[in-house]
Amino acid sequence: MKVLLIETGNAKDEPFAQCWYNEDKTRFAVPLLALPVLAAMMPLEWDIQLFDEKIHDIDLSLEADLVCFSFKTKDAKRTYEYADHFRMHGSTVILGGVHATLMPEEAAVHADAVVIGEAEGVWHEIQGDLCAGSLKKSYRSPKTTPLHNVPLPRFDLIDNPRYCVHAIQTARGCLVGCDFCPIQEMYGGKSKCKPVARVMKEVETVLSIDPNKNIFFVDEMFCGGQRGHQRELLAELRKNDVDFFCISDFKVIDPGYIWDLARSGCRKLSINMPGTCLPQELKAVKAIQKLGIDVWGFFMFGFSFHTTDTFKRVVDFVGESGMKNITITVMSPFPNTNAARMAEKRGAIHSNEWERYDQCHVVFTPEQMTAQQLEEGFHWAWAQLENRLYIREEDFSRSTQNKNFRTLKRLGGAASLATGKAISRLLGKKDEPVDLESIIGRKRAEVSITTHNTMG
Repeated sequence: MKVLLIETGNAKDEPFAQCWYNEDKTRFAVPLLALPVLAAMMPLEWDIQLFDEKIHDIDLSLEADLVCFSFKTKDAKRTYEYADHFRMHGSTVILGGVHATLMPEEAAVHADAVVIGEAEGVWHEIQGDLCAGSLKKSYRSPKTTPLHNVPLPRFDLIDNPRYCVHAIQTARGCLVGCDFCPIQEMYGGKSKCKPVARVMKEVETVLSIDPNKNIFFVDEMFCGGQRGHQRELLAELRKNDVDFFCISDFKVIDPGYIWDLARSGCRKLSINMPGTCLPQELKAVKAIQKLGIDVWGFFMFGFSFHTTDTFKRVVDFVGESGMKNITITVMSPFPNTNAARMAEKRGAIHSNEWERYDQCHVVFTPEQMTAQQLEEGFHWAWAQLENRLYIREEDFSRSTQNKNFRTLKRLGGAASLATGKAISRLLGKKDEPVDLESIIGRKRAEVSITTHNTMG
């Protein structure tokens, strides 16, 4: 059987997506893994080709028995056009991914079958039905699908030279529960982890393909935020001298966790930043960077507690913190999420053009500013911070010189923090609680806001 696996999203045509490419636009930051995992569940005798539209144009002249698409909301329109084309030319088309899970009835108009949720939970059933000629219109995967049986991704199908780092997933799901995020619909509210031995097998596999690239653990939150799993995996990474990047949240960061990351080879730590820009957050960022870990701040504008003052506050915070890398976005209330339901109740959504749901275009009116103020503020902040938004090759290189420099920086930073009466003093003290209700106007935020009450 001839199979095409396609990740849609032509970022080369999107001005705000250029920051995810290297300087000469020959490499994208990181590959996605959904389709390489799906490929691993297919028979070895099948002829499988993998395409990522961020680095490859889609050849519509190709013929295939089966075409599977994974796509996000912003790429729904172009995906449906491709799907209609391949179906018209005799291919069976299966749609899956975030948007298909959020809007399965819409996706079903353009597909022979739609996967709702994780494909691993239903793929064997789909494959049996496909071979029997009895494909159902939709397949809903249970959110409890365990990860210990998920096969090793087909890393060999990825065009590895076209990406800056390797991608590995250690967990799925997120403990934070942000209202705008579709992850809750995909995976449920709890996180689930792969066995550490299995993760290390994936590390070994990607480094055998290219030992000169770092690894990006692309979990929504590293190891699902589960501290025991983090400790076990970090010990193995330290033993094997692995350099890596990962994503976390102040909800789970504490001094012991940061020290474990620093001595285990963490080079970049992406932290979700809600725009509160509190003194405790600034102290935490500076302390983390003193230990040789570059903080990559992820800021999003448009939350209910944001005002027109938020943009300058974020710009000032980034400058004072000395972050090397940041990402800034505007909130998109993705369909069938809590954020969308709340915005719809206010009559605040003014666009259902899915191509604008790229978190760079304003599609709704936030609570404490106009849509125009949100758009103007975002563009102003982008102009102020543009030099920190782009990928630099030296930030991703895995050289001995770079490693030695970071080791010295970590040791020196640890010494300076120790003289300041321990890391915990710089990460915030228990007697410095933050009154969230006074900041955001209600007890429950739509994002994880740093309280720092547990940072000591």
